[in-house]
Amino acid sequence: MALYDLIQSPRLWNDPDVFLPLLKEEDFISAQLLNSESTDADAVQMLESAFHASRVTHENPEWAKSGHVEIRDALVEANKDFSSLEATVYFYEMKDSHEHAIRETYGVHGTASSNIILVSQHPTAFIPGKLKKCVLHEFNHLARLKHFSFFKNGTFLDWMIMEGLAETYVHEKYPNEATPPWTHPLDEAEMGIWLSRLKELWLQKRDSIEGPDEWFFGSERMKPTGTKGVPKWLGYKLGFMIVQAFRKRHSALKWSELIAVPSESFL
Repeated sequence: MALYDLIQSPRLWNDPDVFLPLLKEEDFISAQLLNSESTDADAVQMLESAFHASRVTHENPEWAKSGHVEIRDALVEANKDFSSLEATVYFYEMKDSHEHAIRETYGVHGTASSNIILVSQHPTAFIPGKLKKCVLHEFNHLARLKHFSFFKNGTFLDWMIMEGLAETYVHEKYPNEATPPWTHPLDEAEMGIWLSRLKELWLQKRDSIEGPDEWFFGSERMKPTGTKGVPKWLGYKLGFMIVQAFRKRHSALKWSELIAVPSESFL
């Protein structure tokens, strides 16, 4: 499996038996990643290659300096809700080759694992404020994973709830701002159809499902009977909807409590 495939599959990126980060102590660390399935020295490649990004340093221009501020502010904000959790953020400049993030996610991208958050930002295509939201989203993932280590055995529902929690967290921090496209609901009839279909998958192990990422990001290749394909952002949309409904019923819960609720309890 290619290193790029690993970093695009969070369940593998978070599995230390498959994907080990080798980190060097310095500001805005340039990380090397080792594919532990191989002992060949060529298996060690720079994160920049896998992440479509290059390291951001203190010598970078104003866009990077503002990014550092957004990262700092996000960590300060998240610490108010999860004071016992520490995280190190590695910041990278997104390359033009990361077309999906430039086109779909406001020129920022992130992933999280083992108290480490990796974020990248395109120097010209980014929107101010989005990097802070990205870091808050990923920090919420780390908080969830302190309670449920489900990367090898997690269900499809576990992953939907984790994404729904992260976006609900960001939304509560910015209640007066528009939510991103991956949280916008399908129309009521379509939502009912897909909820019914996905209930068959909810408690299955994510890795046992055909095309698990396509259920989250959408797919024209996969066409369940009677459909034209999986709608874009389906797993994210349903996860957000489920968590939002639960949140309305349990609005008094602190985030330190909500983050520890088992996935099945959200149904």
